[in-house]
Amino acid sequence: MANSEHLAIVKQGKNAIDTLRRENPNLRLDLTEANLREVRLSGADLRGADLYGADLYGADLSEASLRKANLGHATLTTADLSRANLCWADLTMAILNFTDIGHAEFFEADFTGAHLLAVTNPHLARGLTITKLDQDVKYFETFRVPKIERCYDWQVLRTFGRLPLFGASYTILIMIPIFFYGLAFYNKNVVRASHEFSKQVLAERQLNPLPDQTHTWGNAAISAIQQHLQPLPIPSQSLLLLVSTMFLAVASSIYIFCCPARVKEFTRDQWRDQFGKSLLHYWPFAWKFRPLSAVCAVCYVLGGLGAVWVIATKVFRTARFILENSEFSLL
Repeated sequence: MANSEHLAIVKQGKNAIDTLRRENPNLRLDLTEANLREVRLSGADLRGADLYGADLYGADLSEASLRKANLGHATLTTADLSRANLCWADLTMAILNFTDIGHAEFFEADFTGAHLLAVTNPHLARGLTITKLDQDVKYFETFRVPKIERCYDWQVLRTFGRLPLFGASYTILIMIPIFFYGLAFYNKNVVRASHEFSKQVLAERQLNPLPDQTHTWGNAAISAIQQHLQPLPIPSQSLLLLVSTMFLAVASSIYIFCCPARVKEFTRDQWRDQFGKSLLHYWPFAWKFRPLSAVCAVCYVLGGLGAVWVIATKVFRTARFILENSEFSLL
């Protein structure tokens, strides 16, 4: 539990802390599990403070010095740590949840050498992409994010986004109406031609009566012609193909225009291992525009499943046709 004297001074604000620091420059504030909800400590000197398990919900710690402070298991939901000094601070399993009030804010905070082991819900924090780093943070890759959130971040979606689906889906969307327009035009003219041919034959019969045998041959000829002039049926699964293509077109469009350039250009491993950059400046980009990335993921899944089903069905039917019409038995 927190030291009651330290807690009382801290709750008085920055001036009281500064006075205590002048009197005891090497004092380490003991604020373990302290209730500091919505406390105003902007610019306060909290160097080395033990804030393990402290409740800092909605606290104003902007420009505060938390150098080498222990913030393990601390609740930083909606806390403002913009421009705070977090150099070599320990944020192990710190909680960065989101509420209707807002997000934890880290605009231009200094994370040099900070420990971020198993930080909870960093995707709900703001300002991580522009934090300061003279030395990389440690263990940030162990962050805790709900599994469902991991399924649709841009890092995952880039696997599908790098496929040439944008051009392919829109090409198919253009070709499908053209195909069905041509099919409708052909069927309309086939029906019209068959009808006109029948009318002409009947008219000639009325003008030039023929023997019964000749009528039989004429009827057979009309039947043969009509059989070969039947309207073409709509290909099976056309609607499924159209809907799947529309989903893929929407997904690829969202990816092209909304996925951050950093994620589109580099994988996580390239950013970290090849270029030696911090993952603290990579993953937050993968979490940007989360509602759009969720829609993109759903469209990719629905469109991909539909397209795979259509292709698999066509391949199966083709294989069955070849087997049924092959001159050689597999046995």
